[in-house]
Amino acid sequence: MGMDNVRVYAGGWLNKETNKYVLDASVIIDNKADALYIANAGKQDAIFDLGEFNEIKTSEGIEELKQSGSYDIDKSNVRQSDNVKLVEGFEGARMASEGGTN
Repeated sequence: MGMDNVRVYAGGWLNKETNKYVLDASVIIDNKADALYIANAGKQDAIFDLGEFNEIKTSEGIEELKQSGSYDIDKSNVRQSDNVKLVEGFEGARMASEGGTN
């Protein structure tokens, strides 16, 4: 699954540790493992499983993949690379909107 055709939505969630709502960019990923790789690459705290309607802490989900033997280092590396490209794209858009160059 490439990240080229992924739609980004505005999403919100309650941070139970700070008791504050957070507005964040959200994507819907059909595969739990892919969602965890993407979350891990983006240093996200957790993902939300819409099918089970529960939060999965990223570190716990990655550990579960490793324990089950289904962790795929190659897919994880691809998501890291995708994340770098995404951040560069956001930075370029920000610079352009502020009249600068990247």
